[in-house]
Amino acid sequence: MDRYITSSFFGIKDPQNFVNGLQQLVFSLNGKKSIYAGDNLIALHRNMGFLEDQALRNAHATHFPGAQAAGLLWRLHVLTWAVGQARRVPGDLVECSAHEGRLVRVVCDVLGEAPDRRFHLFEHTNASRPSPALRDRLAGLQTVVLHEGHMTDLLAAPLPEAIAFLHLALTDGEAAMVALTSLFERLVPGGLLVLDTYGWQGYTEQQIREELWLGERGCYVLELPTGQGIVIR
Repeated sequence: MDRYITSSFFGIKDPQNFVNGLQQLVFSLNGKKSIYAGDNLIALHRNMGFLEDQALRNAHATHFPGAQAAGLLWRLHVLTWAVGQARRVPGDLVECSAHEGRLVRVVCDVLGEAPDRRFHLFEHTNASRPSPALRDRLAGLQTVVLHEGHMTDLLAAPLPEAIAFLHLALTDGEAAMVALTSLFERLVPGGLLVLDTYGWQGYTEQQIREELWLGERGCYVLELPTGQGIVIR
């Protein structure tokens, strides 16, 4: 597939002018006019082999429906790749997020469950009652362990001893730092950390704090065009 163009852009002052400019950009390309446009990312003349991954496309469409979420596909590709890599080392999988299980569900639908390890979902919420939608989304998954509540309270409980994969998808900076400082030292050598908001301008303060804390431990973040950051332990 040579083109993946969505309307999934934000922070745009003049949407119509932006669309016109995007059309002009496409028309000005030569060759196959390969382009990815979405999630505030425009990439030209890329192979984009992940667009041929039908399991990824199906999971994306199922768990992130709607035009505004259409641009997330490249981010989900990075996420599923990272989990696949992390499965090569011992340890559980951990996600700290507030996405009602959508990201965990995408990973499990694309890669299948790993019967030799648990997938812990620490779902950050201030709600006093469990989310029926979250529990319905995770129904049927045998290895997923749900921890639902405020992140500070969740991480005060017993935690996995060894972690192969850690995903922080939190826009609450304080909750993100609590998760990072509580869980990172449990990440095994060769394990992967994915920071979902690391490269996004709206979360610069959070990025600075994460970078400083990790740097003090000799770990450095690879910032991706998708806005994610990756650390290999």
